[in-house]
Amino acid sequence: MTDKRIKYCVPGIKAPAPPGRLSVRDNVLSYVFEGGGRMDFRGEWSLDDKNNLVFSLKDDGEDSGRIVLRGRIISARAGVLAFEAAGVNESGTLEWQVFELYGQWYADGAGKLAFRLRGSGGSRGRLVFQSSWEINENQEIVYKYTRERLKRTGDRETVCVSFSGRWSVFSASRIVYSLSGSSREGFAFKAHLQTPNLYPAAGRIKYRIGSGVSRGREIVLYGQWKFGRRFNLGFEMAYGPGKRERMYFDAGFKSAGKNTVTFRLRTREGGFSGMSLVLSREFMAADNKARAFAEFVLNNDEKAVNAGVKFEF
Repeated sequence: MTDKRIKYCVPGIKAPAPPGRLSVRDNVLSYVFEGGGRMDFRGEWSLDDKNNLVFSLKDDGEDSGRIVLRGRIISARAGVLAFEAAGVNESGTLEWQVFELYGQWYADGAGKLAFRLRGSGGSRGRLVFQSSWEINENQEIVYKYTRERLKRTGDRETVCVSFSGRWSVFSASRIVYSLSGSSREGFAFKAHLQTPNLYPAAGRIKYRIGSGVSRGREIVLYGQWKFGRRFNLGFEMAYGPGKRERMYFDAGFKSAGKNTVTFRLRTREGGFSGMSLVLSREFMAADNKARAFAEFVLNNDEKAVNAGVKFEF
């Protein structure tokens, strides 16, 4: 019968380690002995530059080594990160073990994805995802990196971790990706609007994420503009087959020209979003479904709309 025990080099346990396995429960890393009993470790979690999971051991405030779990990030959802670590059993066969950590997702000041482990009941730590992220065709955030599949072979694989959620605009300089399954958790990014004047025919909103307009990187949200019943505007985005969500804005009248009508978009919190939606006569004439009925009564001080507006797209 083949012995399936996994070998680990564990600080604090004389090599070779007694039969057992590493375990994570409530963010606490332990070594569970095969014959019963366990040894808990004190320390902090992090990721190294290769996206391996690292546990830095602490002994009375002093560093006393670290345990590196080599493997890959396999999934992420609200409050949870799952990591699959590789080990070699007694027969020399590669085996995998899944560990789950609990905490809160957020974006750091540089726009990187990060995970802060909860402090109560377990070991603390902060996992910062060093590689870049992107938006896929379903408007989801995807973290992507390459890793060496097996040591010394040169064989590499691409790891993709998708975050399910939806986008919202909270201010002129901040957009948020709220994670599914949580009303409070998500990634808040410092953003710079690239195109303040938006056009329905284009159907996109461009932002630059990161440290400044010139140094950040561009992301694009794609969708369609829809008018609501209470004089608000929704930017409808597809998040997968049959799944659509809208970002809603209040629409304040900005200007009316001979060939265009422009609206200044406010967030749900009442602040200016930085965006203005421009409706051109050419666009409405080219679209057989587009009809507009409007009577504007302007207040010279507030530039507000007192009469109703109805558009159909």
